[in-house]
Amino acid sequence: MLNLYALNSLYFSEIELGGINFADTSADIKMKASNPTFIPASFDKMQLDIDYNSTNFGTVTVYGGTIAPFSDKQVDGNLRINVRALAGLVLESLFGSGSSFDESQLHIVASVDAPIFGVIPYTITKKYSKIEFQTLLADLAKRGEKEISGLGNMIKK
Repeated sequence: MLNLYALNSLYFSEIELGGINFADTSADIKMKASNPTFIPASFDKMQLDIDYNSTNFGTVTVYGGTIAPFSDKQVDGNLRINVRALAGLVLESLFGSGSSFDESQLHIVASVDAPIFGVIPYTITKKYSKIEFQTLLADLAKRGEKEISGLGNMIKK
């Protein structure tokens, strides 16, 4: 369970977007993961799914590994946009039967795959409404933070 403590303390910064692939509407992501604890932090994958009305509009996936105590590690991932779903929403809003975008139907699902004792697969998942996720990011901004901190706090149940 020490890994959960270390995951709670992880923070991400220096997020870079690059390697855009227009054919499959994706982009590579690179970011710095920092472990400020004396315990190694380990996660296999962190994923954020952006869903609207039960349809996935985009996914951010970051692949981790083990981050040594008091150190940083570059982690890689990708951003994938579901263009068909996004175009369908835009067309429905413009030419549909009077329906409009309903914020209450927008959700962000955060999940982390983190092994227990290094071998037992374990996934933590948390679903946010648009307002909850905006509040989480606004709280970080109020504190003047330029990084996303406390991976474990973000996904606590």
